[in-house]
Amino acid sequence: MKSIALLILVTCTSALRRHRLETTAATLRGGEGRWRKVKGGASSLRSSARAWADYLTGANVTTNITTWTRPKKKLKKPSVGPEDQYEVAEAFAEAARAVTRPSLRVIATTVVPACGAVLANGMFLASWPAVAQARTSKQLGALNPLPFAFTFANCVGWLHYGFVCRNHYVFWSNALGCVLGLLYTTTALKLGCPDVVERVAVGGLVIHIGAAYVTGLRLASPAKRKLCAGLVANFILLCYYAAPLSTVAAVVVRSRDASSISGPLVLVNAGNGLLWTVYGAAVEDALVWAPNLAGVALAAAQLALKLAFRGARASTTAVAATAAKGVT
Repeated sequence: MKSIALLILVTCTSALRRHRLETTAATLRGGEGRWRKVKGGASSLRSSARAWADYLTGANVTTNITTWTRPKKKLKKPSVGPEDQYEVAEAFAEAARAVTRPSLRVIATTVVPACGAVLANGMFLASWPAVAQARTSKQLGALNPLPFAFTFANCVGWLHYGFVCRNHYVFWSNALGCVLGLLYTTTALKLGCPDVVERVAVGGLVIHIGAAYVTGLRLASPAKRKLCAGLVANFILLCYYAAPLSTVAAVVVRSRDASSISGPLVLVNAGNGLLWTVYGAAVEDALVWAPNLAGVALAAAQLALKLAFRGARASTTAVAATAAKGVT
């Protein structure tokens, strides 16, 4: 009887001890799962070790002293290999890109077009002193009125495009130019400018009336309205760039004299086109960046003519001075 009772007692004690061991093992497996959840790089390894140590510190596994005692051995710090260093470097680089990209985009979509609008309005105002002098003297003199008509037609086109796209930067960078272009053109017409100026101004206005009819009354899709207004504005802008350049290039090449090309004005045009090219690329609008990139290329062509025939002008002046000395 005693042996049977002792056997039952040993069996129950073993079962209870086995149950406690299984409970402790399940607890440890839960901690191991927490260990495995923390992943990635050297910093993650350190975080995993720290989380495991915190778990062992906070877990109540010392209540059953007969089955488990918290180990006093400290966890070894994981070694950092080349792959871990590469992952950490990639993580820092990605974090830097995540911070830098929004900042650059804000600059490209707000600061750059604002500077472009200020520069464009400054370009339109640059002709006012010459026009005011012509209005006072009642004669054009050496003033070329053809760019005024192109300015008026071009600004009306971009006003239309800014209105259709609801783009404040495009709209306000051309509003003042439209008013001043009309004022300059009417002044030139009053003072007896060539008929081509009137034809350019009236023709551009007719084109814009047709474009306004199509975009406002015929097209229902906003994308098609934007495309129509943008193509019209691009066409007139390219005419605005190319027509004066073709005339100037012919005169410069024939006379081998580039003094008629204003270097500062060409640089301002190039800077303005570059600003709008950056803005158009930032907002992914090819109707903005493509024509302005062409304008930058045309400005570069004018600078090339200026540099190519700068020496020819100096040599011509020297020859004329020598001939004058010989005559006297």
